[in-house]
Amino acid sequence: MPFKNHEEKLIYYRKYYCEHRERLRTQVKASYQKNKEKYREKSKEYYRNHKRELYETHKIWVKSERGKLKIKIWQQNFKLEVLIHYGGSPPKCACCGETNVEFLTIDHINGEGHKQRKTQGLGTQFYYWLKRNNFPEGFRVLCYNCNCGRAKNGGICPHKTGDNINV
Repeated sequence: MPFKNHEEKLIYYRKYYCEHRERLRTQVKASYQKNKEKYREKSKEYYRNHKRELYETHKIWVKSERGKLKIKIWQQNFKLEVLIHYGGSPPKCACCGETNVEFLTIDHINGEGHKQRKTQGLGTQFYYWLKRNNFPEGFRVLCYNCNCGRAKNGGICPHKTGDNINV
């Protein structure tokens, strides 16, 4: 089919895609399933050949305001998913019942958090590790005050001991 110019060609193919969207998607999915290894190898090869420019593009995107916002939202959603798993929905502190997600954190029940921080890292890296390992046992949700209070009070939260020091 001869086209007078490039714009005319684009308009034709866009219209064709809109009219046949479901059939085309089904064909692409079937082709991918049939040739999965071939597509994966092609993708790896592309990455090897364009690694530097992909890295530069990603670096620019991460520094952009939109990139920063998307990353922050992704991290918040990731944290919320982990907190809901260990602390219920909505998540709350196992000690005092605090429900503000900004104050909640994951606590190691056996008190070995310092060892794990050295190997798994902090924050999102730790939440990612929990999810990747199918949310292992031995963790719970505490608010930051209860978590720090336990660390400084021999493993017992000040809420539980009743040692309230008023200054």
